[in-house]
Amino acid sequence: MGAYSEGTLEHVSMGAYSEGTLEHVSMGAYSEGTLEHVSMGAYSEGTLEHVSMGAYSEGTLEHVRMGAYSEGTLEHVSMGAYSEGTLEHVSMGAYSEGTLQHVRMGAYSEGTLEHVSMGAYSEGTLEHVSMGAYSEGTLQHVSMGAYSEGTLEHVSMGAYSEGTLEHVSVGAYSEGTLEHVSMGAYSEGTLEHVRMGAYSEGTLEHVSMGAYSEGTHSHLFSLFFFFNNIMHFQPLAKLPFITFPSL
Repeated sequence: MGAYSEGTLEHVSMGAYSEGTLEHVSMGAYSEGTLEHVSMGAYSEGTLEHVSMGAYSEGTLEHVRMGAYSEGTLEHVSMGAYSEGTLEHVSMGAYSEGTLQHVRMGAYSEGTLEHVSMGAYSEGTLEHVSMGAYSEGTLQHVSMGAYSEGTLEHVSMGAYSEGTLEHVSVGAYSEGTLEHVSMGAYSEGTLEHVRMGAYSEGTLEHVSMGAYSEGTHSHLFSLFFFFNNIMHFQPLAKLPFITFPSL
């Protein structure tokens, strides 16, 4: 649905990438760094067989694609992001290591969490961590809700790295090349709306299912890494491969 021509990627657009070791990278964002691959296709480099609809931070994962992960202590890591570090596991499956039973559509930072799955976490400073990212600290609500502490206004269904964001939704905020990936509205700096696209702080005006032609990118759109406000994005709920646990 669009072409990315910077670096080593040729196409990231529901198509096929044949340069290097990747087979397919589609409907996702490839950003050299912590997010190695976001793909609905097949990745065959290293220890990974398939990485689809998820983010792979190169390591020991075998399968991350609404399937089963059998290496180590994880059972299933699907439709989520595995990033070695603070976000240990993001899964719509079952995680059985330590004190956690289920981590569904949420992020687990190894520690004292019992359940982070469209439920409530009341230990420490967090009130609710569900369908979002847990980063131990001062967050009040990260769960399709509003965060009003510090400089953030809303962090819902995304990852929060403390900074100056107004809205970070439907994606991960990682200080660096991908500043903001959002299906919502970002109103800081020069950007008015960043929807279904990637924002590198600077000169973007609109990235919303459209084309970004400034700089080295031709098109960056239709990146749904996480889902912003699932209640208002009905088409996702109708997709056959997406199911949501009941509260």
